[in-house]
Amino acid sequence: MNVTEAELAIVREVFSRHLKGHPCTLYVFGSQVKGKAREDSDLDILVESENRLPLHQIAKIKEDLENSNLRYPVDIVESKALAESYREEVMRTAVELC
Repeated sequence: MNVTEAELAIVREVFSRHLKGHPCTLYVFGSQVKGKAREDSDLDILVESENRLPLHQIAKIKEDLENSNLRYPVDIVESKALAESYREEVMRTAVELC
């Protein structure tokens, strides 16, 4: 995995600050997890929750992550927005954050 523990801690902290009282599970997936990331690769984050997150909340989370010390942009994906076949593919290599 190309993502450092310090970077994962940033992701956890930002999400926990914005999602207090909104139970969910976070996963990282994609090239950063598979060790196939390029310089321009983003960090893919899957949010699994009972209810969809409001778009303004996702925008605020992305903004905070962009203003943090992460080395790459972040793509936030909600599991409810994925086709079941793609979700299964993602989950094969996903790493649970919290």
